[in-house]
Amino acid sequence: MTHDYTAEPKDAGERLDRFLHEKLPDMSRARIQGLIKDGALVMNGRAMIKSGYELKGGEKLCLLIPEPKSTEVVAQDIPLEVMYEDSDIVVINKQ
Repeated sequence: MTHDYTAEPKDAGERLDRFLHEKLPDMSRARIQGLIKDGALVMNGRAMIKSGYELKGGEKLCLLIPEPKSTEVVAQDIPLEVMYEDSDIVVINKQ
């Protein structure tokens, strides 16, 4: 997903990561900083890697947020010795 922004003159002096966090409040600043470090932000046509950059106003920003990777949990067949089991609890002998 691509997000395009233009820094206004009133944004001059604000840190880049704080500016983007205001625009994307559901995303943490740490996540934004990581994206910037990974080269996901293009400013005025050039890759930007400093999240502490102070805006001057007028910068054109394009942030590419990659699709989340699937985190599929795969069960493993592990032999377990069940000592006791009922509808509320299972006691397993952990060796």
